[in-house]
Amino acid sequence: MKNIILSVNYAKNNSEKTVNNVINWAKKHSIKIYALNGKESKTLPIINSEKLGEFNPDKTIVASLGGDGTMLKTARIIVPYNMRLFGINLGSLGFLTQTRNDNIEQGFEKILRGDYFIEEKDMIKTIKDGHTYTAVNEFTVYSSKVQRMIKIKVMIDGLEVSNVSADGIILSTATGSTAYSMAAGGPVLFPGVNSFIITPICPHNLVQRPIVINNDQIVTFIPIDGDCRLSADSQENLSLEIGEDIELMKYEKNLKLIQFDKTSFINVMREKFFLGRDPRSC
Repeated sequence: MKNIILSVNYAKNNSEKTVNNVINWAKKHSIKIYALNGKESKTLPIINSEKLGEFNPDKTIVASLGGDGTMLKTARIIVPYNMRLFGINLGSLGFLTQTRNDNIEQGFEKILRGDYFIEEKDMIKTIKDGHTYTAVNEFTVYSSKVQRMIKIKVMIDGLEVSNVSADGIILSTATGSTAYSMAAGGPVLFPGVNSFIITPICPHNLVQRPIVINNDQIVTFIPIDGDCRLSADSQENLSLEIGEDIELMKYEKNLKLIQFDKTSFINVMREKFFLGRDPRSC
């Protein structure tokens, strides 16, 4: 490891202190350190996303300091450059960012020793107006007006599946199965399951339920009526026209997430979402 690139949410508590700790650790090990699109950074050289291609991905680590939202945003930026992502949790839930800031030096020491493994995660992409958009968790088509139902045609590999009247519809990865899709009643997929989930949000027709598909299938959402928008990980939002085809498919590159132990997914679910436990007794 020759370089560390920090992506920081400075709105989180102890963010500046954590950044200083990383800087001090990097200096001790003669590792160069940068800030990714870091307008708030006053002490680190700033690297714009288009400059990431100048770094050797085998000698560079991108560290996300914040919550899961910071990590999702960072992931979409770095995945085209085959960068490895180290998530440090400064938030509350931290489902993706499992390393806490009080263990940050231990984490970097393990990375330096090579005592880690890479967990690769599927992503979804769509192309709109000549621009490629990606998502780690999900793409969502939803109504741009509060409490207004929309109608969406759903197609899989060019074949019409149904017309869904609902508040919206989600196409989720296995990673995103524990996010918005789960809140909307979708199933939970274990990591490594090569599938995506189509989940209606509050469907008008109760027989319209979530569908699990292969991750190599192409899903098309077509707004039939209603003012719609498209979001990637609930962070990037785009306007949609009625009748506009939105093709969603597996992105050709995977997110490379640094992990230190093969913690059981069930244990994470039990800790974060109280799986099998009564939260009133915790």
